[in-house]
Amino acid sequence: MSYSGSNTESFNARYMTFNQVAESFIVTSDYLKIIKNNHTILVGSRGCGKTTLLKMLHPQAIMYRDSLNTNSLMDQIPFYGVYIPSDKQWNKQIEVFEKTFENNPDFVRAISRGIVNLNILIALCDNFKTLINIGLGDQSDYDVLLSIELIDLWKLPKPITPNLYSITQRFLSYVEDLNIIINRADTNCILNDFCYWDFVNKTEIAINAFEERFKDIDFFKKRPFKWALCFDELEIAPKWLFDELIKKHLRSRSQKIIFKMTTIPEVSRDIVMPTDSDNFSSTLGDDYESVPMWVYNNRSQANWHEFCEKYLLKILRNKFNKNLAPKLFFGDHDYNIGLREYDRSKFSSKYTSKQETEFDKGGIMWYVMMELAEKDNSFKAYLIRKGIDPSNPIPTKKGQIDQVHRKIKPIVLYRYYFNKDENQKRTRKVLSYNHGRDYIYDFADGNPRAFVNLINEFIPEFKLNKNGDPIKIPVNRQASIISNFCIDYFYPRIAYYAESVIKYKGKTITLENIVNYIGNYFREQYIGKTFYSDPFSRIRFDNKCPKEIEKLFNKGLESGGILALEEEFSTIAKKNEMGIYRLSYSLFPYYGLPQRSYAIKNLSEILEPILKIEDNLSQLTINF
Repeated sequence: MSYSGSNTESFNARYMTFNQVAESFIVTSDYLKIIKNNHTILVGSRGCGKTTLLKMLHPQAIMYRDSLNTNSLMDQIPFYGVYIPSDKQWNKQIEVFEKTFENNPDFVRAISRGIVNLNILIALCDNFKTLINIGLGDQSDYDVLLSIELIDLWKLPKPITPNLYSITQRFLSYVEDLNIIINRADTNCILNDFCYWDFVNKTEIAINAFEERFKDIDFFKKRPFKWALCFDELEIAPKWLFDELIKKHLRSRSQKIIFKMTTIPEVSRDIVMPTDSDNFSSTLGDDYESVPMWVYNNRSQANWHEFCEKYLLKILRNKFNKNLAPKLFFGDHDYNIGLREYDRSKFSSKYTSKQETEFDKGGIMWYVMMELAEKDNSFKAYLIRKGIDPSNPIPTKKGQIDQVHRKIKPIVLYRYYFNKDENQKRTRKVLSYNHGRDYIYDFADGNPRAFVNLINEFIPEFKLNKNGDPIKIPVNRQASIISNFCIDYFYPRIAYYAESVIKYKGKTITLENIVNYIGNYFREQYIGKTFYSDPFSRIRFDNKCPKEIEKLFNKGLESGGILALEEEFSTIAKKNEMGIYRLSYSLFPYYGLPQRSYAIKNLSEILEPILKIEDNLSQLTINF
């Protein structure tokens, strides 16, 4: 997880310069992993910061960041990063071209390889230009000498002006030539040699030339000549490139080139690894490190909280020109405070912050459990089974307060809040439980883009009193901002995610249908007719789910609406059977769910109405 960008506007690192990315960059645990001297694959949803991390390996970004900070990143990174973006537009062109000329796959592959090769070398030239400026300043003689050698090594047709700019322009003109071939659907033309190059070989001979030319310059003397080819968004790159990188290049013959890659999480990868001894296959741990960039266990949650805290500290410092703790503005999450805000006339006198007394007679939870048992027969029956008197639900046995009372507290509170009685559900409104610094951090759920946009909504709420001390944002105001953000920003981002529609048994199903079924199923577990002390809140992707549903589920992972848990996330080239997942906490206010982890339910059982196609799918989308 990482962030860089404007403090007051939505951001996307793909469209930002290296300096813009570096300006507000916060070093995170994920960044410390990717700067290791090894092959690395960053896996994460849209908006989780993958592009930011790759761009922050480029020398221009590193040097600009170092100019703004006392500690040097350049000294910590044992390679030069070459940032190579993928282009969704030309990849789509290749896909259409491939279908049109499926009887000539070699020609199509050569076109695709040519575009990839040219983009890699364009990025490499940009890297060389940056390093020359860093190491020598604007000394064109060195640019010319290196370019003369590159023109010969890459066998570029002459005449061509010997400088990196002209070489780059020549490569860009070649890319345009290939686009014309694709648009004309012309398979009779003779392709240039660059359509058949091995990009690792062409890269290596170029960096050898660079090393020989600059090895005696002071800046380069201090550093190893090692390079990282940083491939961004491999999910939209040609499939052969991903396959080739995984099967072959992660065990590359080159000792000077390593690979840094980003891609999206998927339930499974359709990569068939070679079994014959003439091919290589890469192994997680031995050949590369996979870095999941989302909250999937306690450690990753702690890292995410650390990032959020650092970012908020910077925002507050910029606004007030002094260090102020975020907790002073938000407080910490407290169900009891939320309950008091929900109904002050009833709970203000009963509120207590002492956990050891809230379940005793007269305590706030004692009152809630007693009142809920009066109108909820299922909950009343549960208390009786546990040996608890519904009319006086105090702990009566040793350990009961932990094993029963505290365990069911969130479930009890949500049932109490949403259920007026067994036959009437409370209307959906702003939920005062949704407040507090830790709640907000978890709500953003490892997505820096979502977190930054959410904090932008809170910036006008950060105020000081006349003594210069922070004014706490009212709980209901926090809850309102969170609810509006969920409904106006995050839910639509998932519901209307690109290419998230499939046909199944003649019916149209969308990602929104899938997410709504999951969210409403879990909601019913909390506030439905039956009280469950261990309701379902996690998802097992079981083998009864058809491929069509897997495609949509993958879109949920890609969008960040669904997250893999623990070590269940997909590793490259290894099918992830029976993985465990959950909805993003950013969707929880939409369905009225607490941020808690309970039992696991098979996805095929949750989606049984969809898989049977018995109902009209127009009923799957709910309105609030």
